[in-house]
Amino acid sequence: MRIGLDYWNVISDHPWYFRRLAAMELDAGNEVHVISAIGANRKGTVEADVQHLGVPFTKVHEVVFRHPRESPVLKTALAVQLGLEVFYDDREDVCATMTSAGILALRVTRPGRPASMLRPVDFSTDDNESELRRVPARPATEADEAEDH
Repeated sequence: MRIGLDYWNVISDHPWYFRRLAAMELDAGNEVHVISAIGANRKGTVEADVQHLGVPFTKVHEVVFRHPRESPVLKTALAVQLGLEVFYDDREDVCATMTSAGILALRVTRPGRPASMLRPVDFSTDDNESELRRVPARPATEADEAEDH
């Protein structure tokens, strides 16, 4: 089996869990790939961060976006290329895109942002897709979304 893990808000917030999960998967002969969507200023930094947290992996992959909204497509394209069967991510839009590609996507709720903060939003005028977005306690800005990555 080949599993994938996001770094931001997944491994970074729950290293104790993903350290054990990754070790068990690797011991069972499976592959563990970390895929992180990042801005250009973070390029080349994720592998050291994952190593620092002690989470074992087969390989760390970085996909560089111009805008965080590109993350679902970029991550999913790489996951399909790698033949991943399972992927853990904190973003509902990433999970929805992975699921539509036939990958079992498991959502890790961000600390302080319960799943109850999600509501359906129709994006049919934007690339003809629908997804879930969190409803923040205060209006979210592009800087808030970029900070999540």
